[in-house]
Amino acid sequence: MRQLCWSHADRDFEKITSREGFDKTVGEMLLKCKETIFNFWYQFKDGQINRNELIRRIEEGPKEDMKLWFKIGVAHEDCQNKTKATCMDFFNHFDMLWVFVYKENIEPTNNAAEQSLRHGVIWRKLSYGSQSEVGERFVERVMTVAETLKRQARNSFEYFTDCFREFIKGGHSPPVLIGNGSLTS
Repeated sequence: MRQLCWSHADRDFEKITSREGFDKTVGEMLLKCKETIFNFWYQFKDGQINRNELIRRIEEGPKEDMKLWFKIGVAHEDCQNKTKATCMDFFNHFDMLWVFVYKENIEPTNNAAEQSLRHGVIWRKLSYGSQSEVGERFVERVMTVAETLKRQARNSFEYFTDCFREFIKGGHSPPVLIGNGSLTS
């Protein structure tokens, strides 16, 4: 199961808060729940509580509160259709909000992934990308390898130089992943 990004959820809750009437209350309560969840998450990340305590605290409070506010946002007659639709979407994908609580090495946001894509996005905007399907695949692969090497604190220039040397000799490219295949940050 995939993890929904809480940064994106936060933006949706902020939009609800910016609306008039009861929508504002729904948004404020969702943001309050999110704040409590992240306080627990940061305590866990700092080693102040263990995973079992994280699970207990989230399940006993903000998780059920959030579910209730999604239901209210969907059903309350004074909520705007945009708020109802957003709350319904979160309610339908509710379990995807909590994967980070129960599984190791899962973060509540996709900030690291988006940051790793940033260079490629900027390159594409500045250069207007590639003009062919083959070029697009080449760029995707080179940028993926470069980002992987960066996370392993390896030199991309040296790696690609080794790749070209092996290509000229008719050999195979050196491996991108090292050790047990895990990436370092």
